[in-house]
Amino acid sequence: MKNEKYVLAGPCPAGDITPTNANQSPGLGATKIKQSINMENGKLLLDTFQRHLLQNFQTYCDRQGQAPTAEDLVVYLIDRQLLSTPIVRRYAVQFEFEGLYPDHGFHKSNTVATLADRFQISDRHVWSLLKYNQQKSQRKRYRI
Repeated sequence: MKNEKYVLAGPCPAGDITPTNANQSPGLGATKIKQSINMENGKLLLDTFQRHLLQNFQTYCDRQGQAPTAEDLVVYLIDRQLLSTPIVRRYAVQFEFEGLYPDHGFHKSNTVATLADRFQISDRHVWSLLKYNQQKSQRKRYRI
């Protein structure tokens, strides 16, 4: 039982799963089953995280004697170090850039210089944050 894998048994439309010996080649649906299990585990993890986060945030708000707001949630996430400074910085720079770029006549260098002054970081750092966000969005698009 220790070396069992579960694969789809033949062409059954209901998708019955039967154990096979680990030394046999996996069936065509084995990869899909593994992905499905990983998705279920990921969903369980996300649901558990969300449940605990919301419970703890509600308790935090109750102690403060205030109604929960989106702004308070962001502060709570940062205070609990669930949102790190680099994530906050990348997010802020990216969206500020998108708002300022048209105002600066679509001149990237001028926009970057403004952001560097505003956030008191170097121009080079702003460029690297923008490049990181661009690369990250390309990886998502192409699933790299």
